[in-house]
Amino acid sequence: TAYEFSACLVGSEMCIRDRRRVRGPDCQKRSLPMSPLRITFFLFLALSSSFAGHVVLSTSPTYQIDWQLTERSTIVVTARLEAAAWMGLGWQPLGSQSEAMPNADFAIAIFSDDGKVQVSDYFLPPDSMNGPPFTDVSLGGQDNITVYYGYQVPKSVYGDSGYSVVSFERAFNTSDSKDHDIVPGEMSLIWAHGDMSTLNPNAFGYHFQSCGSIKINWFTGQTVNSNIPMYQRVHGSLMIFAYGVCMSFGAFIARHLKIHYWWFPLHIILQVSGCVTSLVSFGLIVYYTPVHFAKLHTWVGLATLCFATGAPFIGWLSDMLFDPKRQKTSFWPDIFHWWLGRITILLSYASIILGFFLLDVPELAYIFAICVAFYIFIYFWTDWYKWAFTDLVSGGLHGAPEDPMKINYSSISIPQTI
Repeated sequence: TAYEFSACLVGSEMCIRDRRRVRGPDCQKRSLPMSPLRITFFLFLALSSSFAGHVVLSTSPTYQIDWQLTERSTIVVTARLEAAAWMGLGWQPLGSQSEAMPNADFAIAIFSDDGKVQVSDYFLPPDSMNGPPFTDVSLGGQDNITVYYGYQVPKSVYGDSGYSVVSFERAFNTSDSKDHDIVPGEMSLIWAHGDMSTLNPNAFGYHFQSCGSIKINWFTGQTVNSNIPMYQRVHGSLMIFAYGVCMSFGAFIARHLKIHYWWFPLHIILQVSGCVTSLVSFGLIVYYTPVHFAKLHTWVGLATLCFATGAPFIGWLSDMLFDPKRQKTSFWPDIFHWWLGRITILLSYASIILGFFLLDVPELAYIFAICVAFYIFIYFWTDWYKWAFTDLVSGGLHGAPEDPMKINYSSISIPQTI
């Protein structure tokens, strides 16, 4: 029936099953041919959904969910995990334990060795300590996951960690004391999956650090990510300090503040500090999570790191080879050093913005992009000002004597690298 067809959809592969008749993970995948019947089915699915939402729960590995609220007062949730591991979602009203497991209503998907899935309704009583939840049936309730579907691809076939997909449906209101109703307004959503450092991530058990929580409104799609892992927060903060502060100001000083005798040592301090900080931040993220080369953020970040570590060495070489009697600036290593530094900073901006989107906090990406745009405006405005008012900049403002703390490089020669 149309009701059954709309119950569970993952990509173009569907499995229709009424769990009142069939129990256990013995459902076979079935695809509909591309025909008027299939086209009608997709149109029915779109028209029968009152709202659809999407949120990225984790990025290492990527764990994301899509959901649809149907006109039948049910919710259809599809979860995708870039790992071959068990998957769990839990929700409850906001409260004193809203980010913890006790009192949460769970849907947990456990995969067998051959990739078949069993999705069951779980609950952890509010007076329990954090621990494995119990099936609703074992607590005297009912299993209200009416329809489900899923499959798993092992890591030998997909990437470094495998791939898991599950989709299930349940009613907004089940009238079960072991369930929480799906209602308008914010709720707490906690998530977890099998830890990839264990021998068998598919074996349902303790998840270690592979967990988190967000606040979610199922009816509007609004989410608040309240559990970005601390190591990701530190990684992002260090990268912003390294590139957005140290290297950006270091480049500005080298470009526009050479009239001060202290520009060169301060430039070295800022650039070396940025380089060291970025290396520490990179080591931190590698220690806590494997590097996923399928992500653009990873490639841009690695390119930035390589350029950032190379620029100080080229600058040192430029200083060693500096000839105060030269008639013009040579491309190697001077101009090459300038442009390597500029490209590094631009790549770092792109990497940071991509990182914000990867963490599903686009508002921070937009704020950072505005700050970058303002910095670039000041950078080029200063260039224009020096060009438009050359006499004022080189000879002192309105004929006033020059600041004794300034050095006019047109009258003396000291070693320069930039």
